[in-house]
Amino acid sequence: MWPRWVAAAKQFTTEGSLRSKHHVKKIFIFLGTYAYRPMWLDMAFTGAPLGEMVQWSDLIAALYILGHDVTISVNSTTYQSYMSTPKFRGCADIFEPEFDLIYTDYNGFTNMFRHITPNLSPYRCRIRILDSFGTDAQFNYGAYKGGIPGEKTAWARADINLRQIMTMFPHSPDNLFLGFVVGEPIPEEVKPLKKKPIGLVYGKEASFWRGKREYLDTLHKHLEIHGTFSAMSEAEIKENIPEYVISHGILSKPDLEKLLQETKVFIGLGFPYEGPAPLEAIAQGCIFLNAKFDPPHNRLNTGFFKLKPTLRNLTSQNPYAEVFIGKPHVFTVDISNLSHVEEAVKEMLRTEVKPYLPREWTHKGMLERVNAFTEYYVST
Repeated sequence: MWPRWVAAAKQFTTEGSLRSKHHVKKIFIFLGTYAYRPMWLDMAFTGAPLGEMVQWSDLIAALYILGHDVTISVNSTTYQSYMSTPKFRGCADIFEPEFDLIYTDYNGFTNMFRHITPNLSPYRCRIRILDSFGTDAQFNYGAYKGGIPGEKTAWARADINLRQIMTMFPHSPDNLFLGFVVGEPIPEEVKPLKKKPIGLVYGKEASFWRGKREYLDTLHKHLEIHGTFSAMSEAEIKENIPEYVISHGILSKPDLEKLLQETKVFIGLGFPYEGPAPLEAIAQGCIFLNAKFDPPHNRLNTGFFKLKPTLRNLTSQNPYAEVFIGKPHVFTVDISNLSHVEEAVKEMLRTEVKPYLPREWTHKGMLERVNAFTEYYVST
């Protein structure tokens, strides 16, 4: 994707969006989660959680191409050698930190809070926390005494400005939308591959398919069902994956894009929540079958969100695609209602769409946001 980053940066500069007297900043990136789960980095091409990796890699690329001085650490102990340690517990211990900005996640912040002792006061306003699903105010404020539906959580409690918390999708009125980059559609002058009646299932682990047999059987009446998944064992595949599914294993990005260019319907299973894949599929000309949630999923009724520091109600697997894109690129359907599923897939097969990618997910859109957040936004 590097040539696309370069082209976007040149366009960004030509338009005058990048200030002529660019303020180069020293920026420290501590990948806290991967410092404690390094195996996820090793598993990047075999099905590990990739949404956060996509966001981290795009942030690093954007900061680098904008000309900032970037230092990265994925080690749970050596990262401390980059940062001075305050000597006193109170805020009177004032010194100039080595870095203008520090990007981390909640695992990284928690580790810093424990080891950059006795306090984080010189760093607190410089910290930016990447948080996929967002943080509400009552979770951020550690001393909050009011009642919280579902009680408090070990996450959050950072006591920072809520706009220092950055999300993957623009779903929070309090946090900043950092986002990520989606591979751009095929240029209009290039003839796209002919769409086939293929349905590609959005489910990289065989366990995600559990309990979806009737839903997939309904779709299989009209679509050739394909999958890109991994499994712990053959038994897991036999238990969860219908025998008619054509398996491609875990694909590289170019191979996945080629498959998406031939695919008519990108099939949501309801999980994972708010990942990049639906936007990637829509950008390659697929129609996304988005699983509707009724009632909406939240921390009171869904185990996945129980510890998340947010009271959000997700009305579908990808609310952004549901609300901000919609038909004809996105059909949001209750996948437990098989008659509605069948009606939807028939309509999809009659519908012709062009590849579509909203501006905010382009390389240039990402550069604009990252530049604005580093140049103009200062937390107090």
